Amino acid sequence: MDTPASEERKMSEIEVSLHGHSFKACGPAEELTKQFHAFVQSVEKELGAPGDGQGKAESHATAEAGVSPSATIPSGLFMKHENVLILTQIPRTKQSNADALLLLLYGFRTLLGQERAMGTRLMKAATATGLKIDRLARVIAPNAEYVHMEGTGKSRAYALNGKGVGRAEQLARTLA
Repeated sequence: MDTPASEERKMSEIEVSLHGHSFKACGPAEELTKQFHAFVQSVEKELGAPGDGQGKAESHATAEAGVSPSATIPSGLFMKHENVLILTQIPRTKQSNADALLLLLYGFRTLLGQERAMGTRLMKAATATGLKIDRLARVIAPNAEYVHMEGTGKSRAYALNGKGVGRAEQLARTLA
């Protein structure tokens, strides 16, 4: 029996090697995140690192997955897979999708060194994160005061302004 296209889009894959241990999984992003954190905890336990799932091993795993660690970003908040930035936790706010987009823009800025993200890359990141978004501009509208947009259509670029960086850092701390 064929899987509906909507279910296929929800599936993600990750493969990480960490201190001689391998983690390879396929499934919904939320489940992968849980499994990844359990993997990191088991490696930390074996290495004698703090076993809270947020220690040294996870920072190494994040770096090995292609994401540079940053002091202002809680460990494990982002991961990168096949050149797509993924937010591992979605904020539980009234405007969770809009806030998740702010966090993704923050990840582009701080982890990837990109002040702005093209709409197509931001949409790929949002989809990989598990967000259901039809149009970026419409979803990000509640946070318009935090985002600078330039261009139109598929060539639109999004960037956090000064207030947006502060708001994204505040959101990131609540997810820590």
